Amino acid sequence: MPLRVAGDRRHAEALIHELHPDLCIVCGWYWLLRKEILESVPGGFIGIHYSLLPKYRGGAPLVWALINGEPEVGLSIFTFAEGVDSGPIWAQERIPVGPDDYISDVLERLEAKSIAALEATYPGILNGTTRPWEQEHTQATYCSMRQPSDGEIHWRAPAREVYNFIRAQSRPYPGTFTWLQGEKLVIWRARREESVYYGTPGQVSKVSADGVHVVCGDNRAVVIETVEQDGIEMKAHKALKSVSIRLLKP
Repeated sequence: MPLRVAGDRRHAEALIHELHPDLCIVCGWYWLLRKEILESVPGGFIGIHYSLLPKYRGGAPLVWALINGEPEVGLSIFTFAEGVDSGPIWAQERIPVGPDDYISDVLERLEAKSIAALEATYPGILNGTTRPWEQEHTQATYCSMRQPSDGEIHWRAPAREVYNFIRAQSRPYPGTFTWLQGEKLVIWRARREESVYYGTPGQVSKVSADGVHVVCGDNRAVVIETVEQDGIEMKAHKALKSVSIRLLKP
């Protein structure tokens, strides 16, 4: 069968009516489907969601999980229902998240898990030998959709929260950012520093070739390693050259 590419939701629904599929496998879909469409496919719409449902329903679940410092994440293979990620679950896989894992590390492991889990699960869905289980709806949590502007760092937060914020939105996502003399500075890589640094949150307290220390709200520092300024990626000390710098919103 030739590849057909839908340009929008209406086009996707038209293709479903035209092709009469027995089962639809969905990943990266951001809209609710109408009841009529859901009921038009005998095997239903099987989605892959990067959370352990019913936790983190909604948009950008993995980003939110890392922002919150979760020590474990996972994926769920589930049937679409009329609610947000609320349908019955066919399979789940879990992976640990290290305190210094970046989102690219976690995504790589989850993508490998999702392929294996789907290959193991979908034949049983088609032939009826696998049965799903209902979600514990009372335990559900929800994620709001994110935009690039949501990546602004608030230096008054504790250093651990700032660091989680950075590693949760690094590549392949748009990255977190702060302000250097009124210009946006994207932060791609950082690490935490346990030493105590007294200063105003957002103040540069130490500059060296292996990183620039920035004070956070709990008198601990995040050490910025790699930044991007005006589309040019560089070591942090090339952009942040002085302890007189304070990273403040213009």
